[in-house]
Parts: sequence; C-alpha cells; structure tokens
Amino acid sequence: MARLDGNQLYMVRARAALPILVSLARAGRKVTYSELADRLSMPNPRNLDHVLGAIGDALLELSTRWGICLPRIQALVVGRSTDVPGDGLAWYAPDADTYRSASRDERKKIVLPMQEEAFGFEGWDDVLDAFGLKPLSADLHVR
Repeated sequence: MARLDGNQLYMVRARAALPILVSLARAGRKVTYSELADRLSMPNPRNLDHVLGAIGDALLELSTRWGICLPRIQALVVGRSTDVPGDGLAWYAPDADTYRSASRDERKKIVLPMQEEAFGFEGWDDVLDAFGLKPLSADLHVR
C-alpha cells in the first residue's frame, strides 16, 4: 500500500480529502480552499497545506511505484479570489521556481493542463484502492 497512513490529524484529513477530490475530478470541477475545509470540518483552510502536501507526496510515491506520472489532483483546490492554487502547489508543478514567481495569469496557464489531466484520468479508482480508500457514494453530492 502506498503511504497515506498515520494517525496525525492532517493524515486523517488527507484520507478524507482524496475521495472528495476524486469526485471533483470526475465531475470536471475545482473547489476552493474554504469549501474543501468546510467539507472536512476544518476551521481554518490554511491548514490544508499539510493535507494537500500529504496527498501530493503519496501520489508521487505511487507514481514511482507504478512507473507512471499520476495527475496532481491537488491542483483542483484553488483560492476563491485567485482561482489558482497557492504556493504549496509549486512542489508538484512542472517547475517549482517558475510557479512560485509566476503572476496569477501565468499560474493559470501552468495549472490548467494539470487540472485537465486530473479531470481526464480514468484510473482514480485504482489510486483510491492503492490507499485503501473507497470512492464517494453516488448519492453524495460534491458541492
């Protein structure tokens, strides 16, 4: 099993967040930090940095094990006023320094292909299974 385990609160939240992000990817939708924090009953969306970082690290590890480049699903989480992910995504962007120094419009150009890759990826069930997670029920609605 790929590593997305542990009893730390951010890991518990990461395991809860990944199926939500998968549902969003399947629906072709993004989510704001605030909306995701609300879904996870987190009082402060700024604490999502550790949650999304754990997901990103686990996907990188799984990518290495499987020998493929998995989409960076955490790119679907965006700022309400900017419509782009924050600086933390730089660790998972094609070029971290370019992302960090990019303007909002430049970041949109960097992030759009990452988001489209997440939307079009058909192996999300396999990813969830690798982490011992289940997809959200069809009757659950992603806001």
